[in-house]
Amino acid sequence: MNFLAHLHLAHLAQSSLLGNLLADFVRGSPDDSFSPEVVAGIYMHRRVDALTDGLPEVALARGWFSPKTRRVSPISLDVMWDHFLSRHWHKVCPDIGLEDFVAYARGQIVPRLDDTPPRFINLNNYLWRERWLERYQDMDFIANVLNGMASRRPKLDALRDSWQDLDAHYDQLEELFWQFYPRMMAMAEQKRVHMVLVTRPAPDFTAAAVLGNGEIVENFNFKKHTNGKATVVFFWPMDFTFVCPSELIAFDKRYEEFQKRGVEVVGVSFDSEFVHNAWRKTPVDKGGIGEVKYAMVADIKREIQQAYGIEHPEAGVALRGSFLIDKAGIVRHQVVNDLPLGRNIDEMLRMVDALQFHEEHGEVCPAQWEKGKEGMNASPDGVAKYLSENVAKL
Repeated sequence: MNFLAHLHLAHLAQSSLLGNLLADFVRGSPDDSFSPEVVAGIYMHRRVDALTDGLPEVALARGWFSPKTRRVSPISLDVMWDHFLSRHWHKVCPDIGLEDFVAYARGQIVPRLDDTPPRFINLNNYLWRERWLERYQDMDFIANVLNGMASRRPKLDALRDSWQDLDAHYDQLEELFWQFYPRMMAMAEQKRVHMVLVTRPAPDFTAAAVLGNGEIVENFNFKKHTNGKATVVFFWPMDFTFVCPSELIAFDKRYEEFQKRGVEVVGVSFDSEFVHNAWRKTPVDKGGIGEVKYAMVADIKREIQQAYGIEHPEAGVALRGSFLIDKAGIVRHQVVNDLPLGRNIDEMLRMVDALQFHEEHGEVCPAQWEKGKEGMNASPDGVAKYLSENVAKL
């Protein structure tokens, strides 16, 4: 479908081209099947799809399809956006020709096909050899693409007639493309196609780390280390800096409180395990953090911060991201601060208490809730009762 657009936006965002192209062939969570870099690319593809589907320009375009073909309009439009991108590539991306970009993308993807699903391998057998991406600029080829999908999947037979809708509204669709695609490019370049992980499985990772007892390990695995416990994963930009030591020390001072609640703590930054260890051994009055009691993971390749979607768009370091992950490995809370803004670690403890209260009692936690306060029954009567008794305290 819109393969070219996904590859182009991935390139602008410095995201995995393989992951972004592969995403349509992966169902459910990809976390256990691919590397963190590819997983991040898959999630970027899904975010781009969600953003595009919600655009007013796309909603307007779908209304131009006939009642018979409106059902398949999302597919037809995806192909059409690639047509306009291919046709106007010299304007959209003047620094590299389309053929050179396609060759670059092929070089990034084809050598890694062995670890991908058979259907994706089959696509690649045709995509590059038959020069689909370059030929998208030809409307006759667009018609062939739609007819081919209709032939392979009878439920999509309406795609054959959708070409007429595309042709009838060609100029209007081209105008819409120029309205929204530059915005998508800007978001990708600024890496603002950010990921909200709440309700999703937390990305797993394996990397070198310094454990809380000072031991350096080469293959620290997140899931194995946490072993089904609720966990707080937090990221900081760099060791031996300014705001960062205050946050790591604050987490360490509250480590026992997290442990009392059955919650593990894992910290991540892109410095090596040896730099982490040197920072642990540096006195606090010299800018060190002391022998903190939780694991410090070395994300040297920046794959973990990319998988969690919190890489700074310019500095390349992690933003101050914190994630509360439940026993089932699902992210239930996340917060991301810009580099100058330190976190309130007590707020993370409050969120742990709120999650555990909800899990134990089934009630929800309203605004300003703290441990020891009453919750709210999630029903019309429950909210009426709670507000009548507590509105003055909010």
